[in-house]
Amino acid sequence: MLPKAARIRLTRDFERVFSARRSLSGRFVRMAFVSAIGSQSRLGIITSTKVSKKATIRNKLRRRVRSIIAPALPLLKPYVDIVVMCQPAAATASFKDFENDVRSCLHRIFPNIV
Repeated sequence: MLPKAARIRLTRDFERVFSARRSLSGRFVRMAFVSAIGSQSRLGIITSTKVSKKATIRNKLRRRVRSIIAPALPLLKPYVDIVVMCQPAAATASFKDFENDVRSCLHRIFPNIV
């Protein structure tokens, strides 16, 4: 689990990320990002019922995103707020394909991070 300080939780913080209109898409995720106000990078995850009607699948996708991004989060400089939105195709993707997609999107934001 991410520490509280590393999570985007408030609606106004999500709105600030979306209002910046900086985003990129992969096969399974879409990432929106903006420079962080605080002293570290933060992560927000959105998995709507369009992805899957089953909460267990949506929760699995959230856990996957956290497990992929959490180790790299402290290394992200300059600090950014990132919101990851899972696409419906993510529900049936294998972990390896999903991981490759998330890492490639993250690499496009930060070329120095794998």
